[in-house]
Amino acid sequence: NSMGHVFWVYKWVVDACSEFYQIPMTDCLRYFADFRDRSLAYGYNLRPYYMYRYRFYHAMGREEEAAEAFHAFERLPRDQNSDCRACERNEMIRFYLDQGDMEKVKALSAQIENFSLQCAHDKKAAWLRMKIRCMNHFLAPATQNFTEAQRYCRILEQHMLEAQEYQAWDSFLYCYAHTDMGKALQIYKTHWKEWEEQRNPAYLFGESKNIACFFKELYHIREEKTVRLDMDDAFPLYREDGMYPIADLFRHYAQRAEDMAQRFDARNGTAHYHLLLREAVGEPPWKE
Repeated sequence: NSMGHVFWVYKWVVDACSEFYQIPMTDCLRYFADFRDRSLAYGYNLRPYYMYRYRFYHAMGREEEAAEAFHAFERLPRDQNSDCRACERNEMIRFYLDQGDMEKVKALSAQIENFSLQCAHDKKAAWLRMKIRCMNHFLAPATQNFTEAQRYCRILEQHMLEAQEYQAWDSFLYCYAHTDMGKALQIYKTHWKEWEEQRNPAYLFGESKNIACFFKELYHIREEKTVRLDMDDAFPLYREDGMYPIADLFRHYAQRAEDMAQRFDARNGTAHYHLLLREAVGEPPWKE
C-alpha cells in the first residue's frame, strides 16, 4: 500500500544518514525521532527503527549505543514494516561476527547458506551480502586472515550481481594486495576510474583507504618505485608518460581518505574514521 511504500523509503533516508557527512547530526537525530514517532502513530512497532539505529551508531564507532539498539531490535517481533527476513538475518550475522561469536554466526547463516531464506528480488542477494560480511570480517585488522578472505573473494567474483553494493572490488584489491599482487594491480587498472567518480562519501572513504593500502604494499615489494598505468586526464595525477611514482599514488588516496575521515569524525563527534584509517594504512612505507 502507499503508506507502506512511504515508510520503506523513509527507512532508506535514515539509513543514508551515516553515509553522508553533509547531513548535520541534529538533522540525523531529528529524522530518526520522526521515523520513530510516525512508526508508532501508524501502529507499527520499533523493530526497524532500532535496526537502523544500530547501523547508524555502528558506522560511527559508538558501539555501546549500537549494541543497545541491536538488542532492542532483537527483542521486538516482526511486523508489516520490518525489512525482509533475510536482510534482518544478515544484520544479525554482522553483529555477531563483530562480537566474535562464530557459533552464533554459523547458526544464523545456515538458512541463507542453503538458500531456504532469500531476498524476494534476487535469490542470490542475501547469500552475497552474507559472503561480503564474512570477507570483511577477515579483512578487518583485529581479525585479519588474508587466506580466508581470499576464499570469499573468489566466491564473490564468481557470483557477483550488477548492483553497486555487490561490487566489492576495492575490498578484493586490498585482499589480493597481500595474496596476489598481479591480480590486485589488474583490478586497480580496471576500476580506477569508477573509484575516481565515486560520490558517496562513506564509499569514497572506504575505497580510498583500501587503495592506499594496495599502493603501500606495492611500494614494499617493487624494487622500482614506479608503476606504468594507462590513465587519462580525468585522473588528478595524470602523467603523459604513464609512469607514476608509487609514493605519489599512495599519498593521493591516503589524503583523500584522511579528508573524508576528518569530515565524518567532525560531524559524528568521534575519532572512529581516523582510527579505521590508522589501523589499516598506518605510516607511509618510507621515511618522510
